[in-house]
Amino acid sequence: MLQLSCAPTLAQKLVLTPFTSIFQKTEELLNQKSYYIKAIKRVGRFKNIAKYNDIIDFLFCETFPGWRYYCFKFYKDKGPSLKEYKSMTPELIEYYDSFMVDNVLPSILSSKRFACWEDFRTELHLGLFEQLTGEVTLLRYGQSV
Repeated sequence: MLQLSCAPTLAQKLVLTPFTSIFQKTEELLNQKSYYIKAIKRVGRFKNIAKYNDIIDFLFCETFPGWRYYCFKFYKDKGPSLKEYKSMTPELIEYYDSFMVDNVLPSILSSKRFACWEDFRTELHLGLFEQLTGEVTLLRYGQSV
């Protein structure tokens, strides 16, 4: 004999509030297209991504390492969030956000040849420097060619 019964169940679901990052376009793109996150993890596989609060912090700080110190200072409750720094103007936030969406993420998708994040970042910055100046510079060694 088959019996049916009803029992209440409790389910917990994590829902991210939209636009929790100051880099809203980057966050929106990552939320819409999960293959970007897989590509970031592939290129950053030798980095300790887990030390960042989220993948956007990793992407930003590893692309612009000058901000890494301030990010970790905030994590330790010893400093303000990035958007609270006077130098992090709305225009600069927009620039970084657009840069990550227009340059970093597309480059990551086509970056199968990079062994590590540092190689990817160097190539990314080299390519942009060359586009802006027409000069190829070996950023890692400070030499021009």
